[in-house]
Amino acid sequence: MNAPAARIALAVVAALLPALAGCSSPTAPGTIWCDHFDPEAEVGFWVEDRVAYLDVNFTNRWALVGKGEGFVQIEYRGMRSGNRDWGLVVDPKTGAVMAALDFTEPGEPETLAVGPHVGLPPKEEPTAVADETITVPAGEYAAVRRAFGEGDRASLQWLGTEGLVEGIVLRASIPDGPTVELASIEPETLTIGEQSVEVAKAKWTNGREDWITKEEMPFVGDRMKVAAGTLATEVTGFGTDAKPAPGWPPVERAKDAPPADDGE
Repeated sequence: MNAPAARIALAVVAALLPALAGCSSPTAPGTIWCDHFDPEAEVGFWVEDRVAYLDVNFTNRWALVGKGEGFVQIEYRGMRSGNRDWGLVVDPKTGAVMAALDFTEPGEPETLAVGPHVGLPPKEEPTAVADETITVPAGEYAAVRRAFGEGDRASLQWLGTEGLVEGIVLRASIPDGPTVELASIEPETLTIGEQSVEVAKAKWTNGREDWITKEEMPFVGDRMKVAAGTLATEVTGFGTDAKPAPGWPPVERAKDAPPADDGE
């Protein structure tokens, strides 16, 4: 791949990361996106994943190495940090980075500038909701139909409400676009590193496959593996024995998170 094409591919992957990586800083180190961060996670938890898009491949590693009143300490290495070893002091309620260190080089860690906290974009709420029973290639299921938008320009989504399909998209349609339906779903035991995880293996009529856990895993959410054309993600390991990097200074009670930047 030539340099311009590689930059474009990296930009596309970066745009996808909030959904894929769960917790990663979009600017160095600015805001930490924490869709899937669990404030109740135990200190020592770590997880690694691998992402491939076209011929761009990278890994991410998160570790929760400390916790105190109003803050958690997260270590991260991956695409967002340019494969540097970051140590981040984060407000667990807002996901704001309050302090950041770079542990990559030997010796004392380098203090990094922290940009404004822009926060997560608000989640879109449905304009209409209704209970239905629908039939898709995978079978007949109880579902909740959610509409986003009005009239014939609304996007529609049917989510399963019980059993193996609870919370899983059974059917989705967008204006002027294809309708995608759940083609198959079955329970499976997925091996991640040296551990076994129970998942639902789901496949849709557009060819996408997800391996989904019932409970979200800190930092990465409930998708343990995704295969969607030129995009593939996979959790490759997790554990509870992470140790903080040498050189962390004492972290006292966290200051208030910086105010959100509303773009005005």
